[in-house]
Amino acid sequence: MTTEGVTTELATSAVVPEQNYRTYWQLEWDAYLMNYAAGVIIFIGVLGNLLTIGVMMSQDFRRSPSSLVLSALALADTGNLVTGLMRWWLSYSFDLAIRDTSSAACKTHMFFTYFFGHLKNVLDMT
Repeated sequence: MTTEGVTTELATSAVVPEQNYRTYWQLEWDAYLMNYAAGVIIFIGVLGNLLTIGVMMSQDFRRSPSSLVLSALALADTGNLVTGLMRWWLSYSFDLAIRDTSSAACKTHMFFTYFFGHLKNVLDMT
């Protein structure tokens, strides 16, 4: 029997057996890092980016030409954290798949994930 061009025997033999899932220390560390460290990174990253935007838009720095670029970079980085890393954190920690909620949510999330990633790359080059 074939499933999307792959035989069932090949498809099931490549999957890690369920009883051996927790025996690999790398998988345990992956789950630990995604449950705890990702949330901390998101919180500290968003807080730091908001502080950066606040400082760059203050009276003293507003006259500097680089303040607009650094504020835009902080905003793009915040969007990148919220759309990229938060998806994986919600998936690991709360078993919530944003892209599986609806077709519109999937398309919107994919758009903003690629948009903020591309915007951050463009701003990094300036």
